[in-house]
Amino acid sequence: MVCWARFRLGGLALSLLLCTACDDTGAGPDSGSSEGSGDTSAQTDGATSGADASTGSATTGASATATTSGPASTGASTDPTADPTNATDAPDPSGSDSSGEGPVPREGWIEIGYGLDEFFPFEGELPVTLGPQGFMMFSLPLRGSNFPVAPDPFDFDHPDTPILSVWTDIEGIEGEHPSGHFAAYLNYPVPFMLSDDEDVDYEFVSVWLVIPETYSPAELAGREAVVHAELDCADGQFLIDEHVLTVVDDTVGSGGEG
Repeated sequence: MVCWARFRLGGLALSLLLCTACDDTGAGPDSGSSEGSGDTSAQTDGATSGADASTGSATTGASATATTSGPASTGASTDPTADPTNATDAPDPSGSDSSGEGPVPREGWIEIGYGLDEFFPFEGELPVTLGPQGFMMFSLPLRGSNFPVAPDPFDFDHPDTPILSVWTDIEGIEGEHPSGHFAAYLNYPVPFMLSDDEDVDYEFVSVWLVIPETYSPAELAGREAVVHAELDCADGQFLIDEHVLTVVDDTVGSGGEG
């Protein structure tokens, strides 16, 4: 009789436990099925899972019962058709590794040159050019690779637009630009275009560093000049190209393209 009473008490306790899993409609778990509805959501606050017991997913808290069937939810997928046992094994489409840092980008580079309509690499000289608007200037095109740019090159507010600064200093001549350099163009959101050169990703037609009217090309010719370019990129790269050159007067005969 004592054993019979203990069994009855245990059965009563189990019945009460199962009733707590009923939803508002009074429907309880399907004791004859090993698969649920596919809802894989579960709370992970250390208490019993808030998921409907009819889903077949195991509770995650300390009081989880062994009567539920089906695999435990990982919380990694909200797709009701997904197999929760494989949710953590699926590859990340972004290419990120397990640390979440993502793939390491290729090392970027930039190169500044000279020319009005075409890029010419520096060969020791910095030509003074007569520009289309009649200004004496240094015309400095730019090219480079392996850094982010905006989908629309002229969307200067896009976070991927790189910021360019270019300046030059001339030996023996005091700078007249507010920055203290002889001539400068600073903090310019540059609209890079795709390059036709297969070895180069992007190019920019030119930065014009206008020469103050107080100086003639003849006064600058033969002096040492430093040309410095730096590009602040959205991916954290800070790319620099710098040249030490000799100024030459190229305002007559060649149109400023060397």
